[in-house]
Amino acid sequence: RRYKEYLNAELEAAAMYQILANNDHSPERAEIFSQLMESEMRHANLWADRLGIFQLHKTAQEYIELIYIRLISRWFGVEKILPWLAKIESAEIGAYSRDPEGKELVSNMIKVADLTR
Repeated sequence: RRYKEYLNAELEAAAMYQILANNDHSPERAEIFSQLMESEMRHANLWADRLGIFQLHKTAQEYIELIYIRLISRWFGVEKILPWLAKIESAEIGAYSRDPEGKELVSNMIKVADLTR
């Protein structure tokens, strides 16, 4: 159950970063968001492997929660999302650092959190 929750969180994060990359007017920052999306997909693949899932198929459209991210980033700019994003990344770092099997991802997630600040 825990792996499935982690998998879904990573897929949602990857979809969110893809939305931000698509909506950002700064090519440099859009590239960073694309790299973050790829990082989240690597994390998702780790959990999928542990669950015996070999093909991931969720897209941004499947996450109703991301409608707000899409709209706010499109209407007001990606900058409005960044403070909220940093809080989310910090919370995920806390969750993974308390989980023996998630600790291997913590250093990578700290890098992600630093990029969102």
